[in-house]
Amino acid sequence: MKTFLLGYEHVAGTSKNTGEAYDFATLHVAVENEKRSNHVAVGGLTPSKINVDPALFKSLKNCSFPCEAEIVMEQRLTGRGPRAVITDVKPI
Repeated sequence: MKTFLLGYEHVAGTSKNTGEAYDFATLHVAVENEKRSNHVAVGGLTPSKINVDPALFKSLKNCSFPCEAEIVMEQRLTGRGPRAVITDVKPI
């Protein structure tokens, strides 16, 4: 799916409570507005946060945000239920 990457968040470290390592990453992407009811007119794009494998940030090092990219997403089960996860990113 072709989209615009607006930015990202990457948090990594060690939990003070458990001592376990954590590594979370999120891409901010532009998605089409969705019609919510017959009484609301929508158009254009809106920002959305989508989880991404932190290892994919290597492919974004030369990307100047915002940028256009081709992304691949899939549904994965997490501790909080099914979530959309970006599994591949290729800046255009």
